[in-house]
Amino acid sequence: MVSENTSELEHDVDQRIVERVCNLTHQSIYAHARLIREIGGTPGLRDESILNSAISAPFATFYNEDLHPTIFDKAGALMRSISLDHPFVDGNKRVSLTMTAAFLFEHGFALKDSLGDDGIVEFCLSIARGERTVEEIANWLRNNTDRASARSFKKIMEQLHDTASA
Repeated sequence: MVSENTSELEHDVDQRIVERVCNLTHQSIYAHARLIREIGGTPGLRDESILNSAISAPFATFYNEDLHPTIFDKAGALMRSISLDHPFVDGNKRVSLTMTAAFLFEHGFALKDSLGDDGIVEFCLSIARGERTVEEIANWLRNNTDRASARSFKKIMEQLHDTASA
């Protein structure tokens, strides 16, 4: 039920965010299962509420102000939350990277081809160690992505698979 103080537009926006979080949650579970099956590791979702919280982080607001206003801020929050919150038994860094790349691709960006696997792996490890803020992650993503208009999603997923296997 929408309160008297909430406009219909705000309700529609809230509903779209809820739907987006649900979709990202399902995509994360699928990505995790696929990564574990293809690369190895222990399957399983440790805590669904932790996953929902991690997936919701990019869409957080405070007094109706978006805490992560840009696509890169949102991607940084997503990457950091999945990596640090450990919603899965295994493969959290891989899922974090995969979901961040997919999120960016959905918004027209892709990790640069010139990024080496070692650089990506070290960056992901630094996030998992808690050494990176959302702002630092967002800046790294901003500096290490290109517009994705000419790239195929399949190519991006192959690159991520190769990186995750490293």
